[in-house]
Amino acid sequence: MKLVWKLAFPQICIVVFLGLISFIVINASFVTMRERYIGDFFEDHFERTFRDMDRRAWASVAQASVFARLPVVVWAYEIALSGNINDEYSPQSQAARELLRKELAPMLDSYREATGQTLQLHFHLPNGFSLARLWREKNTRRNGEWVDISDDISSYRPTVMHVNATGETVIGLEPGSGGFAIRGVIPVKAPDGRQLGSVEVLQDFDAILSAATKAERMSFALYADKALLRFSVALQDSENHPRIGDFVRVFQIQDRALEGLITPELLSRGKSGDTIARHGTVVLMARPLADYSGNQVGVMVCAMHIEAVSEFARTAGITLALMLAGMAVVPFITLLLYSRRLISRPVNTIKAIIQDIAEDRADLSRQVPSHQNDEIGELAGWFNVLTAKVGDIMEEMSEIIDKNIEIKIQLAKEKEFFQTTVNSIGDAVITVGVNGVVITMNDAAEAITGHEKKHAAGKHFSYAFSLLHEKDRTPFEYPLEEHLAEGITVTSEAYLLLADDGTEKHISLNCSPIRGEDGIAMGAVLVFRDISEAKAQAKKMEYLSYHDSLTSLHNRAFFEHVCDTMQQERIAPVAIIMGDANGLKQANDVHGHSAGDMLLRAIAHAFKSACRSNDVVVRWGGDEFLAVLPGLTHERAHAIMNNIHAHCARARIEPLKASVSLGLAIKESPETPFIEVLKVAEERMYQAKQEYNQAARQNDG
Repeated sequence: MKLVWKLAFPQICIVVFLGLISFIVINASFVTMRERYIGDFFEDHFERTFRDMDRRAWASVAQASVFARLPVVVWAYEIALSGNINDEYSPQSQAARELLRKELAPMLDSYREATGQTLQLHFHLPNGFSLARLWREKNTRRNGEWVDISDDISSYRPTVMHVNATGETVIGLEPGSGGFAIRGVIPVKAPDGRQLGSVEVLQDFDAILSAATKAERMSFALYADKALLRFSVALQDSENHPRIGDFVRVFQIQDRALEGLITPELLSRGKSGDTIARHGTVVLMARPLADYSGNQVGVMVCAMHIEAVSEFARTAGITLALMLAGMAVVPFITLLLYSRRLISRPVNTIKAIIQDIAEDRADLSRQVPSHQNDEIGELAGWFNVLTAKVGDIMEEMSEIIDKNIEIKIQLAKEKEFFQTTVNSIGDAVITVGVNGVVITMNDAAEAITGHEKKHAAGKHFSYAFSLLHEKDRTPFEYPLEEHLAEGITVTSEAYLLLADDGTEKHISLNCSPIRGEDGIAMGAVLVFRDISEAKAQAKKMEYLSYHDSLTSLHNRAFFEHVCDTMQQERIAPVAIIMGDANGLKQANDVHGHSAGDMLLRAIAHAFKSACRSNDVVVRWGGDEFLAVLPGLTHERAHAIMNNIHAHCARARIEPLKASVSLGLAIKESPETPFIEVLKVAEERMYQAKQEYNQAARQNDG
């Protein structure tokens, strides 16, 4: 085989091999891209649908909130609650229902005229009975007849029971007697804060799927768990809602030709998680549908036609194959022609000269004659020079090897001495190279980090030196390269270290560069120690400096710090409630100081329970308390004062009764000094104290 072919053949094989590999990899990438596009397409459309559910749920809450505090609504509930709410035929409930229909009719009619839609407004009694469905002339249907009663919905409306039990707003999807609906349920409360019941605005889930189908040009279907037939009257219509295995069709897919592709097996798998089924150029994706609490209640199915995507992938594959074939053939022809010109001709000339030398049986251990005045002569001359040079180099290499052995022995001794010295240091020490790779670490570093030096050596220092942000416990990497580039020494920096066993340790760190004789940084030495105990002690001292030991409330020093901060930040309005414990001296004299301490703790608990989480509650003095309430007006501050009295009244500290005299003042302007507001609150507190004492003397008399 000619030399040209010997050189060209491996390259041809490599080009063909790489071409095949490239075709396989890129073609696989096209397939992956197609699958990712399909997955992303489904994910995007499901996400849009769920966002629309959330938007409509919050819109329902906003609509329901318009009616929750209306005086006529509160009055209707007072009428209903004056009777037996557990009686479906209660006349008081019927009177409340008729009052709501009459008084709210103008608002509902106005909404219908403005939007063209009927507002499905539903009021509930606190025991889980329906008070009024205002979009109907009569409240419910029983045995095929419409009746105007307060029907019991507690067994299948957990949102209603939750709101009436906790007073919290609930939004989201919940099946009901009319099928699937998006609901926003909020409490109905009296002006004094009593829970009267709840109210909701519901929107049909079918409207969301219809809107998604039109806007996205997709085909959606919805199937409910067959167990919902127990209470969902609307889904019991088998003609409009046929059964498919363990499911009931709620919303029919727009492309009716795809209805037969939705099988019980697909729905069963979709109930457990996202499931994709392929049928030719049609792809179906089933996803579980959860109600407001996360419980699975059905399966949504989305259909997509992928003819265009498949055609694009097929065309791209053919184009790719043709391009790779051209890339293989053209370089091969070019290489073949170029090799014949640049390699074959010169090699044939050299071969003829070497054959002459080979016939003389030249011994390379001897000097090659170089008397020819041609290229071969020059080659021979340079070869003689090369052999002599190689001999000299071999002698020098022998001497260098002997010296290197001595140096290695000396370095091994110095390394052992260095490691012994480092281990004797009480602080943890890690030395790293300029690239951040660990060179050595002592026993103290092993103990603090939990990493053995034999495992850390040769790895980046972040392997054994893992730091965390103290606020959110997220990891970050120490800027060693930055310090080395700047050539600075960093001392006494505090960090949070994550040890190998998962424990967190506060450390104090010094980092110094290691410089060579030329002054250039060759690495760095990290010296650190565990300061966790000192850190905990300092934190404890800080807590004690700002808190009262008896009540665990903030103390006067913390109040002054907060006031300075609020004054600088010009926060207004700020309400200040000042309180003085009633009967503390009598409790101490009659029942002992332990009873007085219990009384103070009970009043402190009342303040904390009545105030908001961002309010500042302070024990001002022996029997005086203070609450700083930013952003509150007189009305809301008075409500908190009432809550403080209420919590005191509920306190159980037999035989004592918790009571406190309160004074309120509002810092209306950012320029008003806190001392002036505090003085007003204190005067009003003393006035309340006098009124309390006068009342107590009258009762004693």
